[in-house]
Amino acid sequence: RNARRQHGPVGPAARSSLSLRDVGWIPAACRERTPTRIAYLTSRGFNPNQRLDSTRDRGYIAHDVLELLVNEADEGIALGVCYVEEDLFGTKYGRGVYDWWLQQNATFRNRVRSEQPVWSLKHGYAGTADLVVPGQEILDLKTHKPAAGFTKPGQGPAYLGDLVQLRAYSLAWEEMGNAPLQRSRIVIARSNGKWLEDTRQVPESFWLKCLEMYQEFKNVK
Repeated sequence: RNARRQHGPVGPAARSSLSLRDVGWIPAACRERTPTRIAYLTSRGFNPNQRLDSTRDRGYIAHDVLELLVNEADEGIALGVCYVEEDLFGTKYGRGVYDWWLQQNATFRNRVRSEQPVWSLKHGYAGTADLVVPGQEILDLKTHKPAAGFTKPGQGPAYLGDLVQLRAYSLAWEEMGNAPLQRSRIVIARSNGKWLEDTRQVPESFWLKCLEMYQEFKNVK
């Protein structure tokens, strides 16, 4: 936010084609070569080397970028992390998240909460939702490949398991006494910097059947 005040507003159209070489509002250190970027980001409390080395899934950085954006960190820092990922590994999961974020309206950005714990005492499960807009929607970020045949009518890029997971989180969220959620979205960040969304839902009864089957399976000796 400070960077925006110093350099003036940057609209979504302009930011969607940002380059580290020609955008002044990105911190200067993030426009340098990768070692300098890493040092700068580390000084701001984010060590991309440590995060990326801690997992074989390089797409994990997508969640870090999302956290930086949701928690109102300087957008330039988030974009710097995206370029570190691209320089080190040649992937653009973070950039996919960054570009998706730019397409969300101000109301969404102001109300959304990240990393929301949810639990169901009634059904005995818990989890953490990536994003929740209270009273409106729940979202989960994925970095897997789109489901096969997702362009066909009635299909979508999310896996069935993704949809079941969000239904479980929605049910738990409401059981905790929160206002019912109106919709859900699976956001898929891709390695090429693109993103996809899936707004399909499975019914609550489907999730409860899955849970029942899982519990039965655990009892198999």
